Amino acid sequence: MISQSKVKPLKIAFIGGGINSAIGRVHFISSQMDRKFEVIGGMFSRDSAIQEATENYFSINKPVTFRNLDDFYNKKEEFDAMVLLTPTPSHFEFIKQAIKEKIPLICEKSFVANISESKDVLSRLSKQQIKNVVTFNYSGYPMVRLMQYMVLNGDIGKPVNIRISMPQESYLKINPKTGKINLPQPWRQQDGVIPTLLLDLAVHCLHLGSFITNQNPSEVLARFKHHANVTSVIDDVEVLAEYPSEMLGSFWFTKSALGKQNGLTVEIYGSEGSIIWLQEIPNSITFSNSFGDVKILKFGQNLPIINETRYERFKPGHPSGFTEAFANLYWDAYDYINSSSLNFLDTDYVPSMQVASKGIDILEAMVKSNESSSWRKVEYNYEQK
Repeated sequence: MISQSKVKPLKIAFIGGGINSAIGRVHFISSQMDRKFEVIGGMFSRDSAIQEATENYFSINKPVTFRNLDDFYNKKEEFDAMVLLTPTPSHFEFIKQAIKEKIPLICEKSFVANISESKDVLSRLSKQQIKNVVTFNYSGYPMVRLMQYMVLNGDIGKPVNIRISMPQESYLKINPKTGKINLPQPWRQQDGVIPTLLLDLAVHCLHLGSFITNQNPSEVLARFKHHANVTSVIDDVEVLAEYPSEMLGSFWFTKSALGKQNGLTVEIYGSEGSIIWLQEIPNSITFSNSFGDVKILKFGQNLPIINETRYERFKPGHPSGFTEAFANLYWDAYDYINSSSLNFLDTDYVPSMQVASKGIDILEAMVKSNESSSWRKVEYNYEQK
């Protein structure tokens, strides 16, 4: 089982993430799972009733009271890091203030909403460095981390093709009780320069591709479509990608695929084998080699990475899922924020905003590709040192 060695928790304060926010509850539970963080309070909501209800629901012992955002920043000495969980379009202003105030930051993806914001954040971080991580939940699954290990270890030879799809049905599915579509939050019912679908789903798929293969596309060809009842937004996107290593990529993300709740699938094919993982069957991957052998690798077997004690929250056979994956990211965030390192490539499994900016660069190229109906090169704005 997981190690019971005592650690001194870091104190964190939320901005956003009230009880009316699904992602806030997940972040709270995940941050508490391994006792590495203590939530001391937050600006959970501008609505005073939701603010109070959230403090009560999270059972925060003597919560630090923040009257407003100025008060939040004035009390920055009372916490070790800020957790940013507001809607994506609002992230930019909060990130700028966190950098100005030199507050370490844990930020929900996508860290910003467009390329101009990304460039601005990179510029500010080059002048005032703060520890920061961006949470991409699916890289927290132990089997995804095993995939990364196997690919980088050469277990499938040279990667030649990667296919990642994330189909969901939420923009077409009818609520049987009301007979109507469950509309998403208002901010998800409009597109900015980069369509909201890409900020919601594409960033996950692109991050997984980069995380597992340690490669980013050199150029992309993208097509955007609209099918669903949320009329003002793009809801179906397919992308082809080419990599400097000559690996090919294929991506599909949609919210108009009836029958799919979260059909995230990752397939990686190499010169000597392949690996496939399905998010809805999280505790196993399918590994095939050039001899025609097909093996199901499962959590609990004698395998690298996944047998680290921190992943053993319960006995094998009891699937570790979405919330546990988030908890793994919080473990990584704790280790990084608690370390002396300011190397923004040294965040282990959780990327910094500097690294996550590459995903925004790819999204920008995808938008231009769709507009021109042609391949577009990806221009990366952060040079890894």
